[in-house]
Amino acid sequence: MGLRVKHVVIGLSVLGAGAIYVQQRVKNLTEIMVKLIPIPTGLRNIRVEKGIFKCNIDVTIHNPTSEAFDPNGIIVTVKRLDVKSKAGTLLGKVNINKNSINIPANGKYILKDLLVEIDSMGLLLNLSSLLKIKSLADIKADVVIGILGTEYIIPQL
Repeated sequence: MGLRVKHVVIGLSVLGAGAIYVQQRVKNLTEIMVKLIPIPTGLRNIRVEKGIFKCNIDVTIHNPTSEAFDPNGIIVTVKRLDVKSKAGTLLGKVNINKNSINIPANGKYILKDLLVEIDSMGLLLNLSSLLKIKSLADIKADVVIGILGTEYIIPQL
């Protein structure tokens, strides 16, 4: 009976140490993540198909910190991209669901050819905001990242 108690105590100790390690990693990742800067860097293939406004956008995520954003061993997903006007009007969303992104210290990661679709109702509601877009400087991209089931928004400042 004493041997089983010993195994349970050792098992619980290992689980506790693992939980503390994961908690520290998540805390470190979120500290780096809030400093990431998403910037739209490419806009092309603007078209209207069957009443749906479509375009492709590239977004570069800059890591200005001296630590790499390296979530190996932690479940991290780039869930979606919220495309907004500079005034903050939501123009469209892009579902990405990309796992395993690594951004080196003082480096960047490019999300390429993301298809933004705005249906006809959204197009009508946001027409005034869309007409004000003359360049990439008029577009704002917020990246939504999920870490262990919790969503974090990385806003473009």
